Amino acid sequence: IESCRLFANRNMEKMGKETNPKEKDGTGVPSGFVLKLYQMVNCAPDEIISWIPSGEAFRILDLSRLESETLPQFFRHGRFQSLVRQLNFYSFRKINRERTFWVYRHPLFHRDNPTELHLLRRKTCPGIDGRKLRPSRDAVNGGDVGEAERRNQWGQQQH
Repeated sequence: IESCRLFANRNMEKMGKETNPKEKDGTGVPSGFVLKLYQMVNCAPDEIISWIPSGEAFRILDLSRLESETLPQFFRHGRFQSLVRQLNFYSFRKINRERTFWVYRHPLFHRDNPTELHLLRRKTCPGIDGRKLRPSRDAVNGGDVGEAERRNQWGQQQH
């Protein structure tokens, strides 16, 4: 697995220099999570996690071994739910309904097109403490909502 990771890292570094997109960070290198996920899907045993034949999604076949063997090798945890949370932050979608295996897809996460991985970005959460602001009844009915009312809506004290 270590040699697979080194190979993937070298390819990502080379790819970042070749693509040189005009992104905020200007590097063209995928985020840590996306890079580790791509390495994990490519390097872990296929009986645990692998690409579907088309390469447009990956499947998790052995959840127990994923948690005990694979996740700790690539991430600082061994919890499937933590992986799912990150996948959701990056807008991956579960595309099957079975409960014996899991298939996740993102249009920019493809086995045969790693040059687009740097475009895959984590969603940011708008609002207070990461929660989406819900419009008040007055705002929905066309009224203006003042700052004091917004604070009261979330149970915050006025200063």
